[in-house]
Amino acid sequence: MKTEERERLAKESGEIARAETLKHCKTVKLTPIRVLKKISEGLDALENKVFYDKDRGKCVVGPDQINWSARQKAIDQAVSIIGIKAPEKLEVTHNNIAEELEAARQRVKGRK
Repeated sequence: MKTEERERLAKESGEIARAETLKHCKTVKLTPIRVLKKISEGLDALENKVFYDKDRGKCVVGPDQINWSARQKAIDQAVSIIGIKAPEKLEVTHNNIAEELEAARQRVKGRK
């Protein structure tokens, strides 16, 4: 079997697997819009803690607080989907600052 034919078969099998997966996702109402909405909700996630109030002698629900771990997971998922990433560390020396800055400017222009 030639390399080209293997590549074609691999591409076709990947497309078939994706179509089957999407079909099964649809049967359980797992759609891209629904997933994106849940990720968006996660960006604003709150939590409240229940604690025992000795003065009142009963359990009390505390005020809403930011759920940092849920928000971070949502941020990671959103960043992965959107395809953005933090800029890479730029190391420069006094000899090549102008060259490095110009190269960085060109990289940024290319992203727009």
